[in-house]
Amino acid sequence: MNKKEQKNKNPRKPKNTKKTLGRLLGYLGQYKPALVLVVILIVINSVANIAGVYFMAPIINNYILPGNFSGLARILVVLGAIFLAGALAAYGYARIMVNIAQKCVHKIRTELFRKMQELSIKYFDTHTHGELMSLYTNDIESINEALNNSIGTVIGASLSFVGTIIMMFVINPILALITLILLGGMLFLSKNIAKKSGRYFGMQQMRIGELNGFVEEMIEGQKVVKVFCHEDKAISDFDGLNEELRKASTSAQGFAGAMMPLMGNLSHINYAINCCIGAIFTISGALSVGSLLAFLQYVRQVSQPVTQISQQMN
Repeated sequence: MNKKEQKNKNPRKPKNTKKTLGRLLGYLGQYKPALVLVVILIVINSVANIAGVYFMAPIINNYILPGNFSGLARILVVLGAIFLAGALAAYGYARIMVNIAQKCVHKIRTELFRKMQELSIKYFDTHTHGELMSLYTNDIESINEALNNSIGTVIGASLSFVGTIIMMFVINPILALITLILLGGMLFLSKNIAKKSGRYFGMQQMRIGELNGFVEEMIEGQKVVKVFCHEDKAISDFDGLNEELRKASTSAQGFAGAMMPLMGNLSHINYAINCCIGAIFTISGALSVGSLLAFLQYVRQVSQPVTQISQQMN
C-alpha cells in the first residue's frame, strides 16, 4: 500500500481543533443573554437535584424515625417544590438550547452554501458531489446534536459531579475518598473507550462521505457504466466502500454502546462497597441511618455525570 492509499485509508484529523471549537463557540457567542440564562437554569437544576437528595437525611432522622408525621408532611411539600423547580429549570434550558442550536446551524448552513458558490471549479473536480452533500447532512447534523445536547449535558453533568462530591465529603470523608478512588478507575476506562470510539466515529463520517460520493457518481454516470460494461467493477467498488463503512460504524457504535453497561456495572460495585462500609459506620454510631441513605443515593448519582460526559465527548 503506497502513501497515498494509506492516507486515504485512515480518517483525516482536524488541522486545528482549537480553532474549530473557537469558531463554533463564536456562533454560540452571538446569543450571550440566552446562554447566561441557560447556565443559570442548569445551576438551578443541579442544585435542586443535589439538595433533594440531601433532604433524605433530616427526613429520616428527624421525622420518620421519631414518628413526626405532621412535620414530615411539611418537609415533603418543601422537597416537592425543590424537585419541581429543578424540573422546570431542566425544561427551560433544554428549550432554549434547542432554539439556539437551530439558529446556529441555520447560520452555518447559509455560510457553507455561500462559500460553496465562491469555490473554484478545481475544488469540485477533486471532491465528489456525495462528499459535499455529506457535509450538509451528516456533518451538520453532528454539529446540531453537539450544540443541542452536548453543551448543556456537559455543563450540567460537571456541576452535578462537583456538587455531589462536595456533599459526600460533608456527610462522610472516608466513604467519599473510597468513592473517589473507584471513580478514578472509571474515569481511566471511560477515557480509553472514548478515545477509541471517537477515532472510529471520525472514520465513520469519512466513509459515509466516500460512499455517498461513489453512489452519486455512479448514478450520474450510469450511461457510461452501461456503455463500457462497468457494472461488475462498480458493484465491486461499492461493496468495498460499504464494507469499510460497516466496519467503522460497528466499531464506533460498539465502543460507544459498551460505555453505559461498563460504567453501570462499576457503579454497582462502588455502591456495594459503600453499602458494606457504611453499614459498619452506622452500626458503630459514626453515621446516622438518614445520612447513610443520602450518601448511598449520592453514590448512585455520582457515576451518572461521568458516564454522560464520556458519552458526549464521543
